[in-house]
Amino acid sequence: MKLLYFDFPVRAEAARLALHAGGVAFEDKRITMAEWPALKAGTPRGQIPTLTLPDGTVLTESLAILRYAGASGSPRLYPSDPLAAVRVDEAVDILNDVLGALTKTFGKPVDVQKKMGEELLAADGAAGKAFAWVEAALAQRNSLYIVGDSMTIAECMLKTVADWVTVDLAGGAFASALAAYPAVARNVAMASAVPGIKKYEAARMQTRASTEAVAVPLKLLYFDFPVRAEAVRLALHAGGVAFEDKRITMAEWPALKAGTPRGQIPTLTLPDGTVLTESLAILRYAGASGSPRLYPSDPLAAVRVDEAVDILNDVLGALTKTFGKPVDVQKKMGEELLAADGAAGKAFAWVEAALAQRNSLYIVGDSMTIAECMLKTVADWVTVDLAGGAFASALAAYPAVVKIVALTSSVAAIKKYEAGRKKAVKASAKASAKVSAKADASTTSDSTASKARRTSVVHETVGRVKGRLFAACFRPSVESQ
Repeated sequence: MKLLYFDFPVRAEAARLALHAGGVAFEDKRITMAEWPALKAGTPRGQIPTLTLPDGTVLTESLAILRYAGASGSPRLYPSDPLAAVRVDEAVDILNDVLGALTKTFGKPVDVQKKMGEELLAADGAAGKAFAWVEAALAQRNSLYIVGDSMTIAECMLKTVADWVTVDLAGGAFASALAAYPAVARNVAMASAVPGIKKYEAARMQTRASTEAVAVPLKLLYFDFPVRAEAVRLALHAGGVAFEDKRITMAEWPALKAGTPRGQIPTLTLPDGTVLTESLAILRYAGASGSPRLYPSDPLAAVRVDEAVDILNDVLGALTKTFGKPVDVQKKMGEELLAADGAAGKAFAWVEAALAQRNSLYIVGDSMTIAECMLKTVADWVTVDLAGGAFASALAAYPAVVKIVALTSSVAAIKKYEAGRKKAVKASAKASAKVSAKADASTTSDSTASKARRTSVVHETVGRVKGRLFAACFRPSVESQ
């Protein structure tokens, strides 16, 4: 037999437990989310789990597969007696309702999962009612088992639900959720002690430990300068999220473009292979993924953050138009941007007023959000890089903005990140200087004019790299398309 499903419990775990408990040999084929689209068309109903039998018959629907698994083993976990089977089905269906409710928490931030878990476990919540029903059934029958005098697939489903609630939901926030249901806790412990299940779970723990040891972090792909990815980098660092900061050159981009979902970067690749696009969508995900969380779960607070980010993103868009322009042109464009009716002038004034009105150090709420990451990205471009630093004092008219940018820059993880970037740029400048020295040495037989021309080109290149040292990689570009 071959059971096909994703590499997590949810709709296939009860079947896995039943097959292991019943001593049924099967291939536990686990796939990633990234692999699923290519496999979907090859399934009977475009969904998983599926159970492929030795003769090629493919079963679908998780509960049908669970019943088949229970009826296939020794000991048999699905009764042949019709009335007993109905009682088992009753318990499985009640617990499957909880499983359906739990799937809605999948992928949600921990604080959201916690709130949803509290509702689920309340006396009138799906989990609360189901656990109370099982507790009463066990007490009424004065038995260790939900139906009959031996384990059935009802125990497999109960264990699947209980494990999700106590281990996975909200990062283990409900570890003691079964304390109010001692008979349920005893039943789950008994199922966990079944030799086939115990062996399976021990192997899974070992596999998970090995996987975590070589876990692939998030991968952020963008050019080796700020612009559309810098706010994301800041958010990931500030939130303590491990990620690969993959930076490419403009020369490398054409060969990579076709391999991106929409022919543009930045992209953020998740550990399961999912690729996210659009810089602001990625920024929100980055903010919601860290600890501390930098993107609010509260809808109104999130809208306020979005408002600030969108206003500042308009400035970012205007700044990209200065890319590659001569310094004098950038200076003229900068003056227009920073005028009272310019994109940057209006945005900085808006932030200044918002901070003054709230009498707060932060744009939204009482802690840092992705709005601060976007503000710092824009402010650094204006004051450090625009027109070669001609607008270094541009924020003098906005003291609250200056204060919040400085506060963001002082966040330990961001401070460490920027120090590392300066060191990397310095090393790059040093390497370029060596190239310059070699070029000088190799031109001793050239004419003075020819040597001067080539040396000038090399020195100009080194000068640009050295200029980036102070900018700490805050050099502008557009979002590649």
